[in-house]
Amino acid sequence: MKKSPWIVFCVAVLLAGVSGQTTAFGQTTNAAYSITADFVFKCPRLKVDKPVNFLGTGTFLNGVTCILQVGTNDFTGTYVVAKNGKSAKLTLDTGGTSTKNFVAGLIASDPDIPTGVTVTVKSVRFSHVKLSGDSLTVASAVSGTLSATIDGKNRSTGFSLKGVWTGTASGTPL
Repeated sequence: MKKSPWIVFCVAVLLAGVSGQTTAFGQTTNAAYSITADFVFKCPRLKVDKPVNFLGTGTFLNGVTCILQVGTNDFTGTYVVAKNGKSAKLTLDTGGTSTKNFVAGLIASDPDIPTGVTVTVKSVRFSHVKLSGDSLTVASAVSGTLSATIDGKNRSTGFSLKGVWTGTASGTPL
């Protein structure tokens, strides 16, 4: 039986494609970033308008999962780098440290917030991660309400926590 050159060509292309992909499946590309978060906490009714800053690290593993560490809190999630390599979409998991609980604790521990106030976080949003060389930038916004019973009446007011996370790669960037 004579082999058709077309079949030989197709099989060669298929084998070349599969062998080229096997290294990609086994890769564990870890990109670690030192992260600084600069936020502004606003609660107009309580006359709070001040900066909030903290440090952390971000580790991006195997092209899919990531871990953001802020103090003793670990936030896990997934990320997808865009085809052009200039941005990534970050999605935090619901497991592990809850982002909403972390923010609620951060705000409740603020010295400008009276004790006994209940903090309710309504939303946490992240923009796309912008990648540029060995640096990354991502904006985030948190909104919610502060509630308390004062003189037998329920009182509440809104708050916002908006800011930018910036990071510099220590090693190979994304």
